[in-house]
Amino acid sequence: MRRASATGSFTCLMKASAKNNQTAWRPQRAAGVILVCVIVYALFGFLVLPWLADRIVTNTVRESLGAELRIGNIDFNPFTFAVVVEDIEFDHPAGDRFAIIDTIQANFEPTAMLGGTLLLAEGRVTRPRLFLQLDPQGVLNVTTIKPLDPAEEPAGEPGSWHFAIEQLEVEGMSVRLTDSTVIPAAELGIDDLSISVQQFSTAPESRSSVDLSMRLMTGGDISADGEIALFPEADVEFGVTVNGASLENVHGHIKALADVNFDSGSLSFDGKFRSNAAESFALEGDARLDDLLLTESENGDRLGSWERLAVNGIELSLTRQSLVVSEVVIDQPYADILIAANGSINLRRAGKGAEVAGETTDEVSAGDEETENVPSEITGESEPAFDVTVGRILVNDAAASFEDRALPIPFSAKITELSGQLSTIATTSDAPSEVEFEGRVDEFGQVFISGHLTPLAPMDDTNISVNFTNVEIPKFSAYTIQFAGREIAGDKLDLKLGYEIRDSQLVGENNIVLREFELGDEVPHPDATSLPLDLAVALLKDSSGHINVDLPIRGDIDDPEFGIASVVGAAFGNLIKGVAAAPFKFLSNLLGVEANELEAMHFPPGRDDLSPPQQEIAAKLGEALVMRPELVLELVGAYHVDADSLALRAAAVDERIEAAIGDTTPYAERRIAVIESLFQEATGEALPVDEADPIARAAGLRDRLVESEPLADVALNELADARANNARNAILSVAPVLDARVSVGISERTRSLDDDSVRMEVRLAPRR
Repeated sequence: MRRASATGSFTCLMKASAKNNQTAWRPQRAAGVILVCVIVYALFGFLVLPWLADRIVTNTVRESLGAELRIGNIDFNPFTFAVVVEDIEFDHPAGDRFAIIDTIQANFEPTAMLGGTLLLAEGRVTRPRLFLQLDPQGVLNVTTIKPLDPAEEPAGEPGSWHFAIEQLEVEGMSVRLTDSTVIPAAELGIDDLSISVQQFSTAPESRSSVDLSMRLMTGGDISADGEIALFPEADVEFGVTVNGASLENVHGHIKALADVNFDSGSLSFDGKFRSNAAESFALEGDARLDDLLLTESENGDRLGSWERLAVNGIELSLTRQSLVVSEVVIDQPYADILIAANGSINLRRAGKGAEVAGETTDEVSAGDEETENVPSEITGESEPAFDVTVGRILVNDAAASFEDRALPIPFSAKITELSGQLSTIATTSDAPSEVEFEGRVDEFGQVFISGHLTPLAPMDDTNISVNFTNVEIPKFSAYTIQFAGREIAGDKLDLKLGYEIRDSQLVGENNIVLREFELGDEVPHPDATSLPLDLAVALLKDSSGHINVDLPIRGDIDDPEFGIASVVGAAFGNLIKGVAAAPFKFLSNLLGVEANELEAMHFPPGRDDLSPPQQEIAAKLGEALVMRPELVLELVGAYHVDADSLALRAAAVDERIEAAIGDTTPYAERRIAVIESLFQEATGEALPVDEADPIARAAGLRDRLVESEPLADVALNELADARANNARNAILSVAPVLDARVSVGISERTRSLDDDSVRMEVRLAPRR
């Protein structure tokens, strides 16, 4: 019994033990399975998946894009879902280097997948470098990276998955752009680009914050911060700050517009940018361009500069097609205007443009003309109205230097301290802008500019008055040489220029006042006139020693040969030459008498006294000399041999007849008797028998007495001298102060008569 019991007990014990072993083995087996799975998962995640990802990604890029992607190393932690990709290099399908990234780190949150979101908890991109190229045709290399065999993806419903980023940092990024659209190719780029993205999500109504900063390769930096929403519609709003962005390397980009270099200049901006469903592109803020220096590309000569250009209160909207600027302020702008020895103007040379991407400007222009001839319906281009409003333009302390080296004597002048403003400019208004400026010319001269113009269409409506005062006269010698062959001297000049332009037609009313103007030394010039210019100057000078003339001009602004300076200069030159060629015509116009009325005096044959009309002429000549103190006058006595001789002999005979008659009456019978007696005494001839008409007989006898009357050799010269002296006395009776300026010249014989009168010349000359 005891044995059986023992045996039974043992059996029961063995059964119980077996049962317990079976129970213990099951958890161990599960743990083992789990351990194996973990090991396999780890091996796959740590080893296989990075290798597989490398092969799949690189092969996919090669097969789909024809590009090469090289990855130095991929690390994946399957337990933390942390990914590290190192030494990434991407070559453009053309073979050029395109992108390099040192490291990409990404920590994903796997639990977020349960909610349908692929969540990047933390990401970091270190030192990405991007190499962009713009070919001569303007094609950017990034746009040419396309699938080798593109296929249309069927449109489907948006998936329920979302992508989100809690935090993403991009550090030390650089971008290089080689722009081959210009010659030589321009190298542009940015460095130290940092981007921080917070709380980004593709879920609707979500917004993320973005901060970025960068340093420009040419100098200056840019920073921006704001918010971005992409779904359901893009909504972007950023604050943007640009500090000191250099313009020194943009020469090539403006060659098509102007052949100039930006030797210095920095751009700054502080404002906001936004883009959303209601506003595609909107920009507001203040911009500034400091320390600008422009030079000619060919020779490096300075064209212009300014200390500061501030554009304040910018409001730009592409949706509304409008640009509003509160004001534009330009501080210390400067322009160098140079006319070279060959006649070319530096500003015009700079505006010619240069070759662009191997094409000449002629080729470009031809292309433009072809485009212009294509209907807009074909090109798809349109020109919507863009509204521009500028509140005002302020100019402070402007200066300009003008030099003309094409003249025999180089000319130069400077305008400094020019300040003023241009009132509101608006494309939406027909009202012109008011102009008002004031400045200094050289050392002591002054300039005032006022009026109005339409800035966007100045040829349609412009009315400008430009007044120069107290400008040094000798500076303009270079321009007088062209028509006068003389330098000029003197004190100062005042120049009032009034220009009105309507429909490209210029109407100018110009007034020039020259103080103490004098013609100086001769300077040979092939176009110089041979007219007596000294006389013209003397005629033009008033009692104050000034020349005050009005020069109305007309011209077509669209005429390529038209130029304000040349037109005014030509008008003044023509005035001087016109006065020199017809001095008495000028005096007649000055005094308001008939043209050429003053150039001579007239006497009846044999007489030296002035008739009342000739006395008036003498008075007018005296008045003219008082008005023109630089003039002297010479009276040249004249005689006509036949007319004056006959008149003198007749006067002598009539004088003897009247003396012999005396007081005897009756006069008629006595006169006949005296003539007969004198005839017989002179000739010894018997009297002719003519009882029918004793008066006619006496007249015939008198004529025979006149014919035989002797005349002294000096009689004619004495008559001419008497005429000149009597004319001089008549002038001095009006203005005794002219004694030293009215002279009598050597008498001359005249061979013709003016209306049966003897013409005595009046000659003008400049005072020495």
